[in-house]
Amino acid sequence: MLKESLHIPESFLRRLWEEKFFTELPLATLDNQRIEILHCGIHNTDAGPDFLKAKLRIGGVTYVGDIEFHLQPEDWKNHRHDNDPRYNSIILHVILTDNGKKINTRTQSFRELPVLSLENFLHKIWEAFEKSNAHNTLKIIRCAGKNDGCDEKLLRQWLDKLALERMEFKIRRYAERMKSIVAKNTFAVHEPLNIYNEVEDEGRPEEIPHLHSALTKQDIRDKMLWVTVLYEGIFEALGYSKNQENFLQLAQRVSFSSLKTFFSLQKYSLEEKEQFIEYFFLAAANLIPAKTRDDDEWNYIEQSSKAWKKYSAVFPVEKMETASWQFFRLHPENFPTIRIAGGSRILARFLGNDYLKKITEILKSTSVSAKEKQKRLEEIFIVEGRGFFETRYRFGAESSKRIKTFIGKDRARDIIFNVVFPVLLLYARLFKDTALRNETLKVIAAFPSSAENTITRKMQEQLCTNTLPLASSMLQQGAIQLYKFYCTQDRCKECVIGKTIGL
Repeated sequence: MLKESLHIPESFLRRLWEEKFFTELPLATLDNQRIEILHCGIHNTDAGPDFLKAKLRIGGVTYVGDIEFHLQPEDWKNHRHDNDPRYNSIILHVILTDNGKKINTRTQSFRELPVLSLENFLHKIWEAFEKSNAHNTLKIIRCAGKNDGCDEKLLRQWLDKLALERMEFKIRRYAERMKSIVAKNTFAVHEPLNIYNEVEDEGRPEEIPHLHSALTKQDIRDKMLWVTVLYEGIFEALGYSKNQENFLQLAQRVSFSSLKTFFSLQKYSLEEKEQFIEYFFLAAANLIPAKTRDDDEWNYIEQSSKAWKKYSAVFPVEKMETASWQFFRLHPENFPTIRIAGGSRILARFLGNDYLKKITEILKSTSVSAKEKQKRLEEIFIVEGRGFFETRYRFGAESSKRIKTFIGKDRARDIIFNVVFPVLLLYARLFKDTALRNETLKVIAAFPSSAENTITRKMQEQLCTNTLPLASSMLQQGAIQLYKFYCTQDRCKECVIGKTIGL
């Protein structure tokens, strides 16, 4: 069963608040009242609220009072703050996630509190936590050489649990993406108010209004929302670590809905559509040179310019900065040019057919094995090399041999595991589709291992040794989660293995 809360300590959230991590983020209460942090307050190390005398602007009104942090909304009552007068001056209850539970947070004076859920920034918090733990992770884990007798079943269960915890993070990350897309679309259709000579209001804690809101059923039933999340996730995955942000920006600048509308007005074959998208996306990425001495390249530049003018005349797009793209220390097959060529072909497929439905049907099928489902999913994302970039990695850099694939099996599997699975599990959760959830988890459990990296190699040598080969993606993901979050100087005793051997 997927874990409903992630292992991020409450103390870490308080530290981020004190270090002004949240100051520049677009914070809002659960009822979408904007929150501005004017003063974080004084960290209270004694009994009572976590921060004292903070100053916040909530919904345009400024308040001075205290802040309390919890992981979940029910912790307010579990800790009996609702009967403690020391918490009557709270102006904001900060939680990691609301878990979909509609719990009223009231003070002892019967005042309902505004709630800030950090769920929309979960991946930023997670990455900050992971980064903060990085300097504490051990080159040689403490149990190395002492865990030889560890029970294989126990180790497998522990790694499986941690793998699901890591998958839960990916699910939450796409939930955040959905909310941000909905918020952006909502904002776009509302004209902002123009207020001049505005006088700042001062408010008291008891005057703060509060209501709950979340994604509506109408929001999640919008198929375009789900396809957009998949589209952005796929493009982000094409960028590897060095160009991930750029690929995501590219997908967000050229929205799936605008592409869908544009091609609904054109009569292009699939191949023509693939080529047009490649021309246009490379122009939008600003990776097309202004001139060349090569005839083939010159023809490509001209075609790309035509595609750019035709599309941007209907949907204006701001070009990206050429210098932001990374080519240095990348294998040529991972160059942005090659990945854009591959992504263009995947995108053309999605624009022409209902691939969300196709992927769902593949996963829910009970007549084929998990291995066959994996194969059918791979076929959607593997892209053979053909066309202009079949013989070159970038402009002015011809390949010594034919480029067989723009997106090979390894990258396709990475997209499936890190994008398709979490998005479809989120879909199953929101629509309460138990069959989809269970069948997806079966495919995940049988999914083969990906290429070995520094962490998986270290954990294989120092923890699993010959006891349990990391021969599946689940075991690999569990090992990565274990190393990054538990193999530290201060958290070793929280690990099941550490407890078992008495560290």
